[in-house]
Amino acid sequence: LAATLLVTACDDSASDREASRSSPSVPLDFPALNQSEYDPETGDLSFPDPLGTLDGDRVSIAGFMAPYDKLDDMSRFMLMPSYVGCHFCKPPALNQVLYVEQEPSNRGKPPQFIHEPIRITGTLRLFHADSEHPGHLAEFVYALDEASIEVLTEEDLKKARAIHTKAGKENPQHQSVQEPGKAEGNGGP
Repeated sequence: LAATLLVTACDDSASDREASRSSPSVPLDFPALNQSEYDPETGDLSFPDPLGTLDGDRVSIAGFMAPYDKLDDMSRFMLMPSYVGCHFCKPPALNQVLYVEQEPSNRGKPPQFIHEPIRITGTLRLFHADSEHPGHLAEFVYALDEASIEVLTEEDLKKARAIHTKAGKENPQHQSVQEPGKAEGNGGP
């Protein structure tokens, strides 16, 4: 299942943020996140275009939820390209794990863990050395703020599989969001 990262402009005012949530989007995927480069000698982290231009923009990306600090409260969680419970999937690279903070819930109880593939929409924050963002202080390369979540439907999954199949033929190194129990190269459990 290929992940999709959708991008829209976002301003700091509440009305601009609300308007940006309904703006048209541009697709991007997990392999694009994997293109950030780290130089261990200098400690520099770089983001090639168009990824480098997305800092502060409203984006959407599909993936799987993984607990960050609490199992019973997913207000903060990690988004990964593969299901966290799959023992056959290799762990994602550090530049393929996003720190996510959800929008405050009006339901009075904390957001719960979702096992199915999800699409999250939020404001993208790229790591930079002087950032005070909680995700960056925890050394995440990417963070999403004010995130909302939707569970992907079977129709979404079919479309994503078709995109992944095409992308895999065009680029054998293409990495994808994996369904639970379906690691590339084997049938899973």
